[in-house]
Amino acid sequence: MAKVVILWNEHPLETVAGHHARKCAGILRTLGHEVVLEKNPVEKTTYGIARDETPELAAKIMAIKTRDGSFDFGSALQKYRKRHDATVFSFHSSSPDILGHAEKAKPKKFKVGPMGAPGLWYPHEILLIKFGGNYYVEVPAIDHALPKQLHKKMKTKLTRIKNIANNYSVSQKLDPDHNLTYSKIRQPEQQKFLDPEISKKIAYAIDEIISNKEPAKGQAKA
Repeated sequence: MAKVVILWNEHPLETVAGHHARKCAGILRTLGHEVVLEKNPVEKTTYGIARDETPELAAKIMAIKTRDGSFDFGSALQKYRKRHDATVFSFHSSSPDILGHAEKAKPKKFKVGPMGAPGLWYPHEILLIKFGGNYYVEVPAIDHALPKQLHKKMKTKLTRIKNIANNYSVSQKLDPDHNLTYSKIRQPEQQKFLDPEISKKIAYAIDEIISNKEPAKGQAKA
């Protein structure tokens, strides 16, 4: 069978994405595929750098990573693709609350399409987004603010880093809101986004893709 890379933790606070990445890896293995489950080290992420370093050093590190392509999603996925000679599926989560209607989210339905396709961002559904021969898997989740003191500390620090980063032209990599919320696994309202059927649907869609039976654009097969 085929080999596939399941990547997660590019954004450490997207815990729902990590949940489905691990579940999908297990399902794909039972289907006979060779699966490489890669967890991106938190210290290499924007959040980890901002958390661990001084604002001055964090801004410099981010400038270097921007110049060498480490913060470019397409380049990062291609590095994993070349390393393992396999298609990469990078798992993420987005909150439907961004658009103010989480109650309308449909976590058991999903769409497949290319990056930039109309209506294919900030999902109310699961998305498989094709990008340079690899895929982003976007799952809906309910986002929560970080604990109050940590939120205040990180917001102050991220604002300082962003101001310094303006000198290095990397401020676009620092979205404070994206680094100040997280998908809290144990909250009751999160449970519909953790349904095992979601992992199963994603895994079977990936199985079709890597078995050269790619789903048609639009609604993928159930």
